[in-house]
Amino acid sequence: MVNVDFHIHTSYSDGGKTPAEIINLCKENDIGYISITDHNTFRFHKENSNKDFGLKIIRGMEVEVEYNKEISFHILLYNFDLNSKLLKEYYKKNRKYEIYHFNKEIELCEKLFNITIDKNIKRKFIRSNNYFDKVRLNNLLVECKLANDPREAYYKYTKDIKETKRYRLSLEDFFKLGKDSGGIASLAHPLCYNMSLGQIEKIILELKNKYNLRVVEAINNRQTLEDEKELIKFCKNNNLYISCGSDTHYKYGDNSDRSIGKIINRKIDEKEVTFLELLK
Repeated sequence: MVNVDFHIHTSYSDGGKTPAEIINLCKENDIGYISITDHNTFRFHKENSNKDFGLKIIRGMEVEVEYNKEISFHILLYNFDLNSKLLKEYYKKNRKYEIYHFNKEIELCEKLFNITIDKNIKRKFIRSNNYFDKVRLNNLLVECKLANDPREAYYKYTKDIKETKRYRLSLEDFFKLGKDSGGIASLAHPLCYNMSLGQIEKIILELKNKYNLRVVEAINNRQTLEDEKELIKFCKNNNLYISCGSDTHYKYGDNSDRSIGKIINRKIDEKEVTFLELLK
């Protein structure tokens, strides 16, 4: 029996623990097969592609994909080729987008509070970071000695500054990226998009027929056990593969019960996850 978790976030995006801390937690909790799926980035996999961590790790990332003007989905991409041309282009475009908007947030903060962010510290900070959000802005303010710690920076400066929306791909561009990289796409947590089970099932079939979506994260923490049973039944009836993930973040102050390797308070055996057949 091998316990699995194929939806995990680290400090490479908006997670609260480093990849090394996550891997140690997996070993402590007897999780033997995982995917690190940081938002819009595969930098961990790029930097560690040849390392042996003592457990199986599938390449993964969670991509923001626009379904229409009102709805965007999170789609997990697994087992992609790091040498894919479109994957490299996506990385560059996403980083350029994030740095641009991070600089806009810095400018807004300077204007609102009549402060100055040291340009040299900012350049070094941006070079050394992979993901840019309010947490990073708080850290930058601390590095510039404008706050003693991130909590103070939040309440003093950034509390009311709106978080920038993540870089999004169109459905067409995402599935082109998936094809070019040889990756496997899985719709993440299907019932967290303010839709009924029937509505999301209809969209899943649309994505299957139009874009060859083959996998659904039917086992996840953002639904009830009854929902899970219905989604598994739906997948089996429609020749869709099943993936699973805790969507663990370990953010500061996060009191949710989403802990690594546990989905609705139980561990998942690899035999329950049929999408692994696609990796053979």
